[in-house]
Amino acid sequence: MTRIAQGSLSRAGFAGAALLALAACAGTVQPAAELGASREAIAAAERAGAMEHAPVELQSARTKLAAAERELQDGNEGRAQILAEQARVDAEFAGVRSQRDIAQRAESSIRSSLSGSSAPTPDTGAIGGATGSAGSTLPGTRGGTGWGTGQ
Repeated sequence: MTRIAQGSLSRAGFAGAALLALAACAGTVQPAAELGASREAIAAAERAGAMEHAPVELQSARTKLAAAERELQDGNEGRAQILAEQARVDAEFAGVRSQRDIAQRAESSIRSSLSGSSAPTPDTGAIGGATGSAGSTLPGTRGGTGWGTGQ
């Protein structure tokens, strides 16, 4: 092989290695950034009511975040990254679980309040027992269709 060809291969190899290194760095989130994301996720979970509705998951997120911070201080960036990611996921789960619990309680409350009211049911089809079909009588009308015709 000639010197020119060898030089071209060396430069191509170096350029390829440099591109791979840049790609690897670009895809990596720094532990400090992941710690920040974890803190934000914990704060969001707290705002969503996780202290009441998902305390175990929230505490797990806090514990993992504290461990990640210790690992980062000790220079263990890889371990800090993993723990920070786990803390973020735990916090996000706590927030979702809290929202689900709140929604289920609201649904239950609405269902119980509707069960004692004059809400539409399969038997009546409308509030107050009128079906609204031709020939039915709605409260306050004089018979007929009851749809504003006065009949």
